[in-house]
Amino acid sequence: RLPASLEVSPDSVSEHLDRLNLNHLRVDLLGSESNHPDRLVQADRWAQALNAKLHIALHSRGDFEPEFRQVFASIAGLSSKVELVMPFNQGAAVTSDSTLDACKALLSEKALSETFITRGTTQHFADLNRHRPDQGSHHLPAFPITPQVHAFDDMTLIENALGQGACLETLATFCPRSAVISPITLLPIQAHKLDQSEPDSRQFSLFNLGWTLASLAALSTAGNLHSLTYFELSGASGLFQLDHSGAGNNAISAPVSQVFGDLVGQARLYPTAVTHPDEVASLALLDSKGRKRILVSNLTPEPRHVRIKSGSCNATVKILDGTNLDQFLNEPSYSGAIPRHETTARAGKISLSMNAYAYACVDIH
Repeated sequence: RLPASLEVSPDSVSEHLDRLNLNHLRVDLLGSESNHPDRLVQADRWAQALNAKLHIALHSRGDFEPEFRQVFASIAGLSSKVELVMPFNQGAAVTSDSTLDACKALLSEKALSETFITRGTTQHFADLNRHRPDQGSHHLPAFPITPQVHAFDDMTLIENALGQGACLETLATFCPRSAVISPITLLPIQAHKLDQSEPDSRQFSLFNLGWTLASLAALSTAGNLHSLTYFELSGASGLFQLDHSGAGNNAISAPVSQVFGDLVGQARLYPTAVTHPDEVASLALLDSKGRKRILVSNLTPEPRHVRIKSGSCNATVKILDGTNLDQFLNEPSYSGAIPRHETTARAGKISLSMNAYAYACVDIH
């Protein structure tokens, strides 16, 4: 998600962006603001740098058509592909029918009829569940996910991640369309603002890396999913931020960027059976040549010994934990060059000794 303000240009962080290979970028426009053209130009520039599609969220405060007519004229001239338009009514539980009709008419008028429209909420999945769409609706259901509503401790966040797949299971009972889950953030995004009031101090922690892997494992293996939008692109709630402590103002990657980088080049995702899901998160991947990759996170502050059923094989292992976290955060090039070591399965299992909140990427060969 494009943050409200960016202190970097795409060229200055190209090394970080190239490793992520992001699918899309969400940009939010408020009906009460007048800087829509500038904001769209900025989003288009970043989407081109990312080679990503655009998801444009439009937050209406009144009459959608006059608020955003000029926006649709600008959309038609963008270089990046606009995959989704996400209209919302501020103060309403879900997008109104009149807003959806106006959005569809404006897209058709600008010959953008292939762009998907979402019908959704900026609050919680429960709002969409209470205001279900008609069975014949062609709009994609959209809702955000945030783990912090009534409680804010680490265990509550982990329990939330483990249960996120239940939203998609419920959605499938009343809507055949694929879900757009956007944004997924540690703290809720306020619908009347473009940014979070305060960043969560865990954004650049190993804990958030494990939480995100648990969330991905719960959501990405469901069949009724269109897309997932995690966090902001940059800043204190993002995938990287500037380090102002040195003379060079280098960009620092968040540890969570590792899990997105390790998805690059993978063709399929599979769920894994975990004996203690509140302690360990895992996701299995296959590339186009059938080679297997396993992502594993220790979700606890205690060391864990993890065994992966792999059969007879060798494996290459990359680990990010407390022993190399400082180097990861302080040396920009290190995030793309974390050392790997070779290991051999014994009795059909690969063994990993994982420190507190450690993350491992295991390539089996």
